Amino acid sequence: SCTEIKQLTWIGCGLFILSWICFYFGQTLLFSYILGFAVIQLALALVHTSNQSIIFRLRPDAKSRINAIYMTAYFTGGACGSALGIFSWNHGGWTMTCIAGISLVFACILFSLLDNYLIYKNENTAQIARLQTKITYQSMHTSKIHPKTISLMLIILGLPFY
Repeated sequence: SCTEIKQLTWIGCGLFILSWICFYFGQTLLFSYILGFAVIQLALALVHTSNQSIIFRLRPDAKSRINAIYMTAYFTGGACGSALGIFSWNHGGWTMTCIAGISLVFACILFSLLDNYLIYKNENTAQIARLQTKITYQSMHTSKIHPKTISLMLIILGLPFY
């Protein structure tokens, strides 16, 4: 379900943060580096699986095309991340590389929050539209107020939710 996918995404983001913290301490501790590597692999698997679960629901009849686009974007992002890692290493060493990595995680979190907000906003908009339709229909049959007046009032009241 969508709730479970969101939970997996948030768990993955948390594991990404944990892995970059482990990587930071991995500069001097081999165990921390190994733990960071294991945790980042788990986080990648969680987020990748939940992303594919989301995109395959978009159009089940076009899975191969959607997967091709997703994997192209995935590998392009990986190449850009590798370039950022090299740039960070050359300009700030291990610490700058870890900062760049955790910055990408926070960008992922920001996009997830934006996605959740847009989903919430769309659900609210749909609920308001259903309410407007229901009240307008009821008012046409039980009230002396003109239906267009009621619709206008509902639109004005609904503006803060848009």
